[in-house]
Amino acid sequence: MPKNISTQVKLIGFLVVALLIPIGLANFIFYKARDITGQLNVMLAVKNLQKQNESNMEFLTYLQSVNAKLDKLVSGIKNLEFFSRVFLIASLAIVPLAAGAFWLFLATITNPMREVLSKLYQFRNEDKSFAEIDFFQTAAEFDRFLQTSQNILSETRSIAQELIRKIEPMTNMAVFSDDNVSHFFTDVQEISRSSNYVANTVEATTASIEEVSTSAQTIADRSMTAAKDSSGAANVATSGRQAVTETIGTMESIKDEVMALEDLIENLNSASKQIGEIVNTITNIAHQTNLLALNAAIEAARAGEHGQGFTVVAEEVRKLAEESEEAAEDIGKKIKGMLEKTGNAVQTIGKGTAKVIEGVTVANVAGNNLTLIVNSVTSVNKMIQEISNASSEQSSNIESLRKSIESISGATKIASEGTKRVASAVSEQLNYIRQYISVLKELLTLVQLMSEMLDKFNFR
Repeated sequence: MPKNISTQVKLIGFLVVALLIPIGLANFIFYKARDITGQLNVMLAVKNLQKQNESNMEFLTYLQSVNAKLDKLVSGIKNLEFFSRVFLIASLAIVPLAAGAFWLFLATITNPMREVLSKLYQFRNEDKSFAEIDFFQTAAEFDRFLQTSQNILSETRSIAQELIRKIEPMTNMAVFSDDNVSHFFTDVQEISRSSNYVANTVEATTASIEEVSTSAQTIADRSMTAAKDSSGAANVATSGRQAVTETIGTMESIKDEVMALEDLIENLNSASKQIGEIVNTITNIAHQTNLLALNAAIEAARAGEHGQGFTVVAEEVRKLAEESEEAAEDIGKKIKGMLEKTGNAVQTIGKGTAKVIEGVTVANVAGNNLTLIVNSVTSVNKMIQEISNASSEQSSNIESLRKSIESISGATKIASEGTKRVASAVSEQLNYIRQYISVLKELLTLVQLMSEMLDKFNFR
């Protein structure tokens, strides 16, 4: 029998004994009162006898006082006898009531205990009717329930600890990713700013090249007018034209390779260097054109009146050559500034400049061919033809340069827009990572709180 049920049964037995003891005392008092009443009757008879035989008034007075006391005693005994009978009757009536109260008390205890056992069986998925439940097994079943609960809490505590071990590395990794993405976002913003600057510089350079192209076209037109009378150095001019064609082909291949964001900065640097070479070539051509114009003026002066027309043409060509040289120097300064600004981006990309070297080589070939043209000019007509060829080459180079700059400008704008989209995507990803870190930290806090709450339970 469980300890608590045994204690309750002992308590009920003690209550029954406590009820039976007053009943026995009442019976004892009742019978003792009857004996005392008989003895008092004898004493009254003796008192009457002595009253008749004795004549002493003092003794009679004493006996009268005793008689009064005995009357009070008899009255009290009669009252005691009455109350004893009443108590006996009440005691006999209390015994069934006590028994009924005992069984009612037991039912009050056992029914809740059976309800508790029923819930325990339901917790273990055991189907038992109310009559089949033995409430004396309450302690044993409750011990089993405590053991099961202890096992569940232990497993839950283990799961919580495992979650803490898993979430902490995830949080650290997320924080590390947040740092890396933040650095990458900073780099992308820097590249975007560089791309915007390069795009603005390229647009400014394009405007300058348009001016140079207009001047070169004017020189070419006037040179072609003067070259209508020239017929020499055709083979050398053809060789120079072929070199220019190869240069244009090389620039076209460079333009085709500017299709990816990763190669954009490298090709931009290469194109900028090539532009510098072309500007140098244009400067040299303009300088040599100026020299040729001077030589033509000298030869025209020697020719006298027949060379006056060539003198005017040579003077105009010299002025245009000087303007072209100044414009080329201005372009060279702007290109130099652009190269200085894009130097950091070129170092970051770290790509080779094979195509640019190839373009420079072809440009050198064109320069050598043009040198042959200059050396081949032996007369005024040949000099004018050389001026025409040089002007045509200058116009062609400037046009190619303009197209390259336009292609670079378009690619730079595309790259700038691409870097902006990348920066926006990286910023959004950075926000997602930070939200993920916040959720992981909240989850870790909740799991730690759950683990602390589980540690407060102990069923042992």
